[in-house]
Amino acid sequence: MPLEITSLKNPRLKFLSSLEKAKERRELGLFITEGIREISLAQQSGFEIETLYVCPDIFRQDKNYPIDLDGKDVLHLPGELFSKVAYRENTGGIIAIVKSKNVSLHNLPFKENGLYLILEKVEKPGNIGAMLRTADAAGLDGVIVCDPATDFFNPNVVRSSVGCLFTVPIASATNEEVLSWCGKNKIQICATTLTASKIIQQSTIPNHPPFLWVQSLKDFLIFGFQKPLNELSFQ
Repeated sequence: MPLEITSLKNPRLKFLSSLEKAKERRELGLFITEGIREISLAQQSGFEIETLYVCPDIFRQDKNYPIDLDGKDVLHLPGELFSKVAYRENTGGIIAIVKSKNVSLHNLPFKENGLYLILEKVEKPGNIGAMLRTADAAGLDGVIVCDPATDFFNPNVVRSSVGCLFTVPIASATNEEVLSWCGKNKIQICATTLTASKIIQQSTIPNHPPFLWVQSLKDFLIFGFQKPLNELSFQ
């Protein structure tokens, strides 16, 4: 029987709020995910759900994005209380506390002839979420951020990724570790910049056919960043 929560002062709600802080997320290895689609994708991708906060008046199972509630720690909240703890308006009446995963580079699955997106000097967490959406749409094999302190489970990353945090393999590492990984796996690096003289479809690389669209870029690694090209570390 789910526990009924009726007060904002309940310790379980205070604990939920505490995970907005990076220190708490890091020390506990937990983070918050909101929404039916996002939580369903998290479960499908093997992320372990610690607790589910559910508003019975709002939540309905979605056949396209089912959520397994059996055997889970489920807490019920009335609509008025749920609206105060939910960040988004369209959560579908469910919030989850999820166990984070190890995102070190050596845990990133390597795929022969794969296409990976590497990001350097990302200025805002929400931009990582946007890149995860792009990677998911393009069918990329992974996203790597050149900053070992990257918090993939920052609420702004989770929300802006709209579930793609769970569908795209992720990793963070130092620039040196990424270069070593690329060399070990014989991955060629292509840098992209807004100030380039050619668009990607017009570019050519020795011993490889011209770029046609992103799906044709197998064997390559696309490097995206937010700083001018002359500030790129991979030169």
